[in-house]
Amino acid sequence: MSEQQSAQDKVREFGGLQGRRVVAWSGVEMALRNSAGPQFTDPAVPCLQLLMVELTFDDDARLVIATYQAGDVWGLELEPEHREGTGNWNGIYRRRALRELPVGPIEHVAAFVEAGVVARVDLTVDGTPLLLLAGEVYDEEAGWKFVRLDESVLVFTEPQLAEKLPWAGA
Repeated sequence: MSEQQSAQDKVREFGGLQGRRVVAWSGVEMALRNSAGPQFTDPAVPCLQLLMVELTFDDDARLVIATYQAGDVWGLELEPEHREGTGNWNGIYRRRALRELPVGPIEHVAAFVEAGVVARVDLTVDGTPLLLLAGEVYDEEAGWKFVRLDESVLVFTEPQLAEKLPWAGA
């Protein structure tokens, strides 16, 4: 199977989320910086940076959105459970409920392939848009560097803010 076919299979899997009802979100968040202890938020970073995002549905089923590597780029995929298990997360990682994300029916799903991977997933959950990107936020001397097609799941609760960032990468 070619990488493009594999990406198209992943697009179809994301499409299967439409019509399901999310009752909770959780995830493993990665610190944006760790100079004086882990810092998970910054006003200049308009997204969550996550190792994985877990959706719990009204039928108690769970799915995980994580990243996968294909050559030099990373894409988004659905997993029945995260390959790294529940883990004992501490330090630059923390597992937490993501209460800032909307619950309710998934009314719309659109997954987009770029560089042979699922680079972006747009969701509408109970009328609220969400944007998930494969990417990473780096703390550099000159300021924040936003990189697409990297190994984290970036979740934007205000998708329009992603369009205003100075993206680097692929």
